[in-house]
Amino acid sequence: NSIIIANQLKKMGYAVAVLEMNLSGAFQMIRQEAQVNMVDRMFFTTRNIDYYPDCDEILQKKILNDKVYNFLVLDFGNFKDCAINVYNKCHIKIALGNVQPWEINSLADFWNRYDDEARKSIHFFMLVNCCSRIFLSPYVRYKVHGLITATSAHAAAE
Repeated sequence: NSIIIANQLKKMGYAVAVLEMNLSGAFQMIRQEAQVNMVDRMFFTTRNIDYYPDCDEILQKKILNDKVYNFLVLDFGNFKDCAINVYNKCHIKIALGNVQPWEINSLADFWNRYDDEARKSIHFFMLVNCCSRIFLSPYVRYKVHGLITATSAHAAAE
C-alpha cells in the first residue's frame, strides 16, 4: 500500500521516499528482486523513488535533516507492531488495511488507542470481505473513507 501511494505521488510530480518503519524486511526483498544496489548502505532507488529499508526514528530524523523530499511515506507494517509514537507525529495519518476476521483484534487495539476527537485526524481505508463487514461494523460509524468489499475491488480492477 505504501508503494502504491508513493507511485501516485511520484506521478503527480512530487519527490518521494518510502521508509520501512517495521521489521518485515519486505523492502530488502523488493530490492533483491529488482536487482538494485543500496546507496550509502541507507537506501535504494527504483522508478525514481527512494526506499529506506529497516528504517528507524534516528534514520528518519537524518533523512528529514539531510534530504529534500515533498513526501515521506512511512510504512509501519501491521496495526499490532506500529511504532505509535512515530505514527502520531505524522502530518497526514492514514490507516490502510486488509481486514480479515483474524486481524480484527489488532485493528480494534489500534482504533482504541485514540478517542473520537483524535480519530478525526486519521484517514481510514479498509479492504474487507463480506464476513469482515460484520466484525468492522462497530467502526463504520466513524470516518472510514474507504470501506471496500472484495467484490467491489474486483469489479474496479476489471
